[in-house]
Amino acid sequence: MTLSSSGVLAGDAVNFADTSATFANKNVGNGKTVTVTGITASGSDAGNYTLNNDTAITSASITPRTLAVSATGQNKIYDGTVNDAVTLASSGALPGDIVNISAAGASFLDKNVGKDKIVTVAGISASGPTPAITRSPIA
Repeated sequence: MTLSSSGVLAGDAVNFADTSATFANKNVGNGKTVTVTGITASGSDAGNYTLNNDTAITSASITPRTLAVSATGQNKIYDGTVNDAVTLASSGALPGDIVNISAAGASFLDKNVGKDKIVTVAGISASGPTPAITRSPIA
């Protein structure tokens, strides 16, 4: 948090600090209200000034947290299709946050029997308080 004043004369050594800056809530958004409290002045010329308030209201943004998702393909018995099921896992959510991860589908590159085959996962999405996803190839 950067604090400033329009009343300090040029050349005077006055610095400002605060004890707390708090958003109205923890949710992602732009132009969110922030309450700043415990504003104090210091510096060699601070005694020449009186603060007219020790609190202020301003605004700032909270950006989405990145959530990393990984998938593990499931072995299956040959059924003539490329369809597969995957187990999805995520990391990066904060303790207490509930994040639901889902995928529209998963498929092998071909229908043939094989070992350590690549599985492509499509339509990965997250719902809940942490919707930003870092996408990387999943094998």
